[in-house]
Amino acid sequence: GGNLDAWKADGNADVIDILDFGMFVSQFGMALDPNTPCGTAGPHADINGDGVVDGADFVFISQNFMEHSKNSCCDGPAQLGDTPIVQISVKEARRMGWGELAVADLNNDGMIDADDMAAFMAGARPEVGTKGQSRGVRGSLGN
Repeated sequence: GGNLDAWKADGNADVIDILDFGMFVSQFGMALDPNTPCGTAGPHADINGDGVVDGADFVFISQNFMEHSKNSCCDGPAQLGDTPIVQISVKEARRMGWGELAVADLNNDGMIDADDMAAFMAGARPEVGTKGQSRGVRGSLGN
């Protein structure tokens, strides 16, 4: 399946947190090679390995949010993680070099957090321009 950790800082690479949700949203709808080994470099949000980043992958993120290590991909059962990030401002994400996560601010409040996860569950999706930059939100919560 997927590999969301390759880009994250060491301190939060063992827990599914808001950064994973942000990366998932930034890749939502993309077709990815479903046959990627655990060591594949770069984020890969097709967690269930069906070849597309979709709602099934979000189910895994939401059910395991803040709980399970993704390092267990090849190493056995999941373990509790540490140093989760529960929210991050879009400004801070960009400052850290994670500008692609900005599309996960589905309620346009400048923060990527649990409210955006709730918006995703309610049907909000980012509208992405040609360079991957958010152009707003579409769906039941969009303007």
